[in-house]
Amino acid sequence: MSRFGAPQLVIANAGVSVGTHGDDPRDIAKLRRLLEVNVIGLAATLAAFAPAMRAARNGTLCGIASVAGMRGRVHQYRGIPLIVTYHPAYLLRSLGDKAKAWADLCFAVDTMKDLQTGAPAPTLYENV
Repeated sequence: MSRFGAPQLVIANAGVSVGTHGDDPRDIAKLRRLLEVNVIGLAATLAAFAPAMRAARNGTLCGIASVAGMRGRVHQYRGIPLIVTYHPAYLLRSLGDKAKAWADLCFAVDTMKDLQTGAPAPTLYENV
């Protein structure tokens, strides 16, 4: 930052996935590692740039994490309906989630049709 100044945009993308069963005591260690990377790693990355951006009174911090919790709902981005789904590269590695991505696409199509007819866009999709 001494050479170029404070950045205008910092994107922190932290994410690992671990297989857990929920009833195995060894899962605790796996979940600690997951939280260390996905939460603490993301926070540490953003925190490294925040002071300089705050001092410059400019910039955007963007954290990217799992989208699973955002699926099945219509979100708004600057007044534009937004539906979250999986990245194609993820689907190549996780074939079982292709059905979920298809449900997301169907939800997006239904939402678009509702908006075109003037009907209120749904806020929640039951089939996701």
